[in-house]
Amino acid sequence: FPSHDNYRQLLTLTLLTEPGSLPLTPEFGVNDPSFDTIDRGLFIAQAAEFIPEIALGDISVEINPVSGMSEIAFTFEVSE
Repeated sequence: FPSHDNYRQLLTLTLLTEPGSLPLTPEFGVNDPSFDTIDRGLFIAQAAEFIPEIALGDISVEINPVSGMSEIAFTFEVSE
């Protein structure tokens, strides 16, 4: 069974993948939050479709005051 860290990595890859960048699954991914606010609904929908064994919980986005970069934090639970 995949580990908690494996699921966290899969969710992170979902956030880092631009829609349309993968030819076999062009609908996979979330728009880059560096240039737009993260679409929480799309992130939840992507997780439900591509990683159905997990349920996303809290999703927060903060701007790092030093780097100016978006920092996205999320929680999730793995279904048994």
